[in-house]
Amino acid sequence: MNRFILILLGIFLPLLSFAADIPQVVIGAEKYDKAMCIERAANDCINTICLTSSARDCTDKCRASAEDKCQNASE
Repeated sequence: MNRFILILLGIFLPLLSFAADIPQVVIGAEKYDKAMCIERAANDCINTICLTSSARDCTDKCRASAEDKCQNASE
């Protein structure tokens, strides 16, 4: 009986430590996804609006708009 308990502990203990590492990967993925969202949205805005705009701060406005858009999308 004691041997069976020790075998179970030997199997499940490493699995528990592995499960504890998963949230860090998920948090990193969320940060990466948000950065990619901002980059894509800003590039789309710059390529569609700023090429024909005469505003000097068009790229800054695109970046700010992209950050707001991606922040709202993540909530």
